[in-house]
Amino acid sequence: RSSMRVRPSLDRKVQLVLDAGSGSRTATISEISATGVGLVMGAEDATGLSTGMRVRLEFRLPGTRDPFRGHAAIVNLRSTPERTVL
Repeated sequence: RSSMRVRPSLDRKVQLVLDAGSGSRTATISEISATGVGLVMGAEDATGLSTGMRVRLEFRLPGTRDPFRGHAAIVNLRSTPERTVL
């Protein structure tokens, strides 16, 4: 990897709002770096998402006042019946 990834503390889950143009969905950040973010969401919440799709996102890290907002591309998407990992 080009950047070191960091996992948020388990007692302070960081939520991210993702919008693919068909409505907002909430995911939990599982890891974050300067070049990307790993997410976990319910399988049903990921319906309609696919690899290569461009999305808008917003999240606030603990200790920050203002949210981070931007655009991203889904690079990897794996689903089980219970959850989806992006």
